[in-house]
Amino acid sequence: MTAFRPHGIIYVSGAMMNLRQIILSVLLTGAFGAAAVAQEQLIEPKTVPSPNDSARADAYYNFTMGHIYEQQYEATSSADYATKAIEAYKKAYALDPKSQVIGERLAEMYWKAQRIHDAVAEAQEILKRPGQRAIAAAPGSNLFAKPGGC
Repeated sequence: MTAFRPHGIIYVSGAMMNLRQIILSVLLTGAFGAAAVAQEQLIEPKTVPSPNDSARADAYYNFTMGHIYEQQYEATSSADYATKAIEAYKKAYALDPKSQVIGERLAEMYWKAQRIHDAVAEAQEILKRPGQRAIAAAPGSNLFAKPGGC
């Protein structure tokens, strides 16, 4: 027997104690993590978006792209941007045909792109809806006014 304690890499500087603490902390972290995930699933059940939500999201994506192309057209006067804006607004309008805003933007874009016949036809379609009335359709002015305001 020796007067010294057992030695080796595990016993030097209390490594055995550190190993126990590491194992304990890993086990506790895993347990608390699993509990948190289970609690989140109980509190907030995952909902599946309906097809209407998806169509509406696609409509407003296309509306936003149309608006960006419209701004590019106004800045550059490039016919390509006008065509892209009109196509994006048409896609948005096809996905959300009840939206007054999309229809008005489409009609205004037709007007800006010098497609007067299309602008008038679109404006007439919108005016068939209840609650709309026309105001002067001059360059730089809005094509429509809400009831009660001019």
